[in-house]
Amino acid sequence: MKAIENANGQDEPVLIHVLTKKGKGYKPAEENPSKFHGVASFDIETGNSVKLAGNKSYTDIFGETLAEMAETNQRIVGISAAMKDGTGLNKLEEKFPERVFDVGIAEQHAVTLAAGMAISGIKPFVAVYSTFMQRAYDQIIHDVALQNLPVVLCLDRGGLVGADGPTHHGTFDISFLRCIPNLTIMLPKDGYELVAMMKIAENLNSPVALRYARGEAGNYPDIEQKKVIYGEPQIINKGENIAIVSAGHIFEEAYKAYNQLKAEGYNPTLINMRFIKPLSEKTMSEALRGFKVVATVEEGSVKGGAGEEVQSIMMDNNICAKVLKFGLPDNFIEHGDLASLRRIAGIDANSIVTRIKENL
Repeated sequence: MKAIENANGQDEPVLIHVLTKKGKGYKPAEENPSKFHGVASFDIETGNSVKLAGNKSYTDIFGETLAEMAETNQRIVGISAAMKDGTGLNKLEEKFPERVFDVGIAEQHAVTLAAGMAISGIKPFVAVYSTFMQRAYDQIIHDVALQNLPVVLCLDRGGLVGADGPTHHGTFDISFLRCIPNLTIMLPKDGYELVAMMKIAENLNSPVALRYARGEAGNYPDIEQKKVIYGEPQIINKGENIAIVSAGHIFEEAYKAYNQLKAEGYNPTLINMRFIKPLSEKTMSEALRGFKVVATVEEGSVKGGAGEEVQSIMMDNNICAKVLKFGLPDNFIEHGDLASLRRIAGIDANSIVTRIKENL
């Protein structure tokens, strides 16, 4: 207060430097500010998280897998922009503290640093929230993709993130990355595919964007876990009249819609894209020929998204069908729980089924 009163009495510019203390007034947060940066339910007396039983998160699987990979590949390093805990890089840091680099809130520098490391033979995994990777767009193009460097961009929290709202939804990543040459774009539907794609990325000598969601990784025990083949989609069921093409973790809703339609007597084709770039035109065109309705499902902007990639392949191969693109609309999505936001955006299973049936 004194500093403000003093500044008010000056007739020249004044800089007031305020040292903030994260979590001030709540002891558990003061002692562990990183943990409380973004927090779900917790016990207010102890500060301990209240975890519900469920699958591991994509972030946990990423962090554990990267730490395991680093044990056998000495070239692997992790780069963070002030979010080591949030992106799971703390697990790598626990084992190899000298191989994790936190550049602070400077995503542009994180990507350029990774480019320099890659030129030197290092294999950098840059773990950044999808929404913040937008800050480094120029660096992705000029420092990484233009030089075709083997940098792995790990886009955590791709898609809707719920209560963090429009500043944190990973809405635009698929759209702004699709147009960049040399860049492989992979979207896992579950934890198995995330691990497989990380290992593909490890062995590629070119740039990779690996996009996965916040929260629990998908788990589909009744679907055979077939090998992830570079550039190839997974054809889960071959049916008739209706085809559902899903990109990434939103497979959760696509699969529910598929099962609802099956229960009503339909026999839809179900395709898990796995890749946005490269995506086998031959496999996709053969799989999508002869349908009345093709529904593409993604949890990203419908403008420039995965659905447009599928539609382009169909047009180039003279495939005629009604294409329904399910994705996030051309506006900023508000705060809310995930289920509600998916209903609002029309990408929940019920909305998918209803719209497909209306267009048959």
